[in-house]
Amino acid sequence: KAQRRRDLAFGGALLVAGMAIMAYSVGGLLRPSPVLRATDEGISVRVDGRRRPPRLLLWESIVEVRSGVRDDEGADLPVLSIHLDDPAMVPFDPAGGVAEPPWMHLWADDWDRPAHQIAPLLDHRARRPGHPDPS
Repeated sequence: KAQRRRDLAFGGALLVAGMAIMAYSVGGLLRPSPVLRATDEGISVRVDGRRRPPRLLLWESIVEVRSGVRDDEGADLPVLSIHLDDPAMVPFDPAGGVAEPPWMHLWADDWDRPAHQIAPLLDHRARRPGHPDPS
């Protein structure tokens, strides 16, 4: 009887944990949080994890935005690369990306739109050294 009670308690705990994980996953499917959003102030990037607020990179601090391909454990994956004027602004270990100060490369293999379509839209707002503000 004691083993049966223990098995029922353990099974119940696993059931509750499984339902919580499923609810969390369905919530993520129904309300996805965007990785990148462009605003009038700059680019809002979610690189500090899902539970943390997105980081705002001001247009004045962005030198260049481009798309490319990077090797990730033997596979070439598309990335969106953001060049910042201050290397200290690049997160040490960005979620969903790679830090290579002054560059931050965001993995774009599972995005709705390919990085090569997004990069030109963002790059025209970037501040180029020696050029006036494009906005």
